[in-house]
Amino acid sequence: MAIAIDTIDTIDTIDTRGPGLSARLSGLLASLGAVVSGLDPDRMSGIDAASLYDSFAALERLSVAGKTVLAPRVEASGVWREGGHRDAASLLASLEGVSTGQARGTLTNGRRLDELPGTSEVLRQGKLSAAKLTELCGAGALDPARESELLAGAADQPLAIVKERCRRSRATSAGRDPLVTVRKIHADRHFTSWTDAEGPFCFQGRDTADR
Repeated sequence: MAIAIDTIDTIDTIDTRGPGLSARLSGLLASLGAVVSGLDPDRMSGIDAASLYDSFAALERLSVAGKTVLAPRVEASGVWREGGHRDAASLLASLEGVSTGQARGTLTNGRRLDELPGTSEVLRQGKLSAAKLTELCGAGALDPARESELLAGAADQPLAIVKERCRRSRATSAGRDPLVTVRKIHADRHFTSWTDAEGPFCFQGRDTADR
C-alpha cells in the first residue's frame, strides 16, 4: 500500500507549468507499472488488498480528471486532423481504446466544465468517478445555479444517490425554465472540420439556431 500511495503523493511535486510535464508523467506511469507488475494478491490479506484497490481507484479518478480537462483542448487545437481522424472524439477513442461514443462523453463533460467551476475543482481533486462526473455535468449544464447543491456530498455518496439528485434537478429545471433546451444545446456547442480521402472539405457542429 505504501508504494501506491507514495506514487500518488509525488504528483504534488510536479510543476504543471513546466515543459517537462509529459516526461514527468511518463515517469509516474513507469513507477505505477512496476507496482502493478509486482502485485501478488495471493500473498496479501483482504484488508491490504482492499486498501490497494482504494489507491488504484483514486488514481483512476485522477486519470478521469486529466482526460476530461484535456479533451476540449485536443478538440480546439485541431491535432486530430493530422492523423486523419474525423473529429476529436475519434482521436481520443483511438488513444484510449474505447468507443467513439465514450470518448465523446468525456469531451462533452470537458466542455461543460467551463460553466461549472465548482465541479471542475472537485474533479481535479480526484474526488469524482467518471459516472458521477457525467451525472453532475449533465444536470449542471441545465441549471448552473444549482451546481453547489448538486455537488453537496457527491464525492462520498453512492452513485445511486447522486444520480437521483441529478435526475430530480433535471426534471425540475425543464419544468420551470422553457429555455432549458436552448441552454443545453449552448453548453454542448462545438464545430469541427476535416478533409476526407477524396479531397472535399467536411464539417460537423452543433449550436443554437439564430432567431
